[in-house]
Amino acid sequence: MALKAIKPTAAKHSRAKISIFGPPGVGKTWGAMGFPGVYYVCTEPGNQLPQYMKRLEDHGGVYFGPDEGANDPAEVLNQIRELSLGGHGFKTLVIDSVSKLWGSILTAEQERLGDKDAFGASKKPAVAFMRSLISVCDRVDMNTILVHHQAAQWSNGEQVGFCSDGWPKTDYELNLALQITQVGPQRLASPTKSREEGFKAGEPFDWCYEEFSKRFGKTRLEAVVEAYEYATAEQVQLLKALIENFGVPAETRGTWLKKLGVEKFEDADSIKIAKLIKHISK
Repeated sequence: MALKAIKPTAAKHSRAKISIFGPPGVGKTWGAMGFPGVYYVCTEPGNQLPQYMKRLEDHGGVYFGPDEGANDPAEVLNQIRELSLGGHGFKTLVIDSVSKLWGSILTAEQERLGDKDAFGASKKPAVAFMRSLISVCDRVDMNTILVHHQAAQWSNGEQVGFCSDGWPKTDYELNLALQITQVGPQRLASPTKSREEGFKAGEPFDWCYEEFSKRFGKTRLEAVVEAYEYATAEQVQLLKALIENFGVPAETRGTWLKKLGVEKFEDADSIKIAKLIKHISK
């Protein structure tokens, strides 16, 4: 078998992809609304209070709440896909909270399964949604803040701290996870996981856009949003025809999807799909 490793190449700096968690009332929402051009997906009651709406408006943001479909997981994914197409002035996507979406999917499946819920079966739809959410957030060229409730973190039967609730792998999929706390009037963000150079565990900072941008870089946060070029319907149709004609096994198709970083071929990048079609055609 030939070795396939390539020369190390630095990846292009991406937008901020953040998971934040903390107890109620510490300023998770307030801090997130201070980011530039927020497209605010609100799943929680109470976050449309006048002071929140004014802060959102003052920072060039808009509101997408329950009446617009924020509690429908499929509609939330559709909205992010539309944002990934570009042609708008928004720079930051905030989902507040992901915990509400995760919990609603989980509860609905538990009720549907009833006594048949065993070995974590009720978690499958919720996990599938989270995988799709992370995937579409990767494709949108916007800063992304996923807000979570706080849960106790346990080890060997003892509480060792706090973490975000919901899908345990969320923090691993993103580049930065922050615990938001409040000490007197000061709101602090403490990195609990980081792939970003400006953020280190044990070094909290003020939870506000001004302090965050000093560490992350305003240029990265406020750059013009680039559109994601989805594969065309013709490309997907041709690809599926080739797969069927050549009898490509499911394992190989799965490997291709993983390399493309998508759950389905329709969500793949047009240029990458073109290369795959060329590869199969040969």
